[in-house]
Amino acid sequence: MPPINSTTTPPAPRPPVRMTPKQASQYLGCSERTLAVWRCEKGGPKYFKLLGRISYAQEQLDEFLNGGLVDPRGPKPKTKSS
Repeated sequence: MPPINSTTTPPAPRPPVRMTPKQASQYLGCSERTLAVWRCEKGGPKYFKLLGRISYAQEQLDEFLNGGLVDPRGPKPKTKSS
């Protein structure tokens, strides 16, 4: 077995997993139409548009989902006063 060279470079990071709007909607649990509305309203998860095709990175979808994470031990959310 050859010795391991300590100067070997680590493997390159894997590219992000890309999903079609249909796959992304299934992943998020919403409709494709909801994703389209969010894109038009400049909301929802970040997406890529290349040559007219829309795709979503799984990392961005996870970030979007975690954006709604609430820590019950953290400070109480501020509410609008009437």
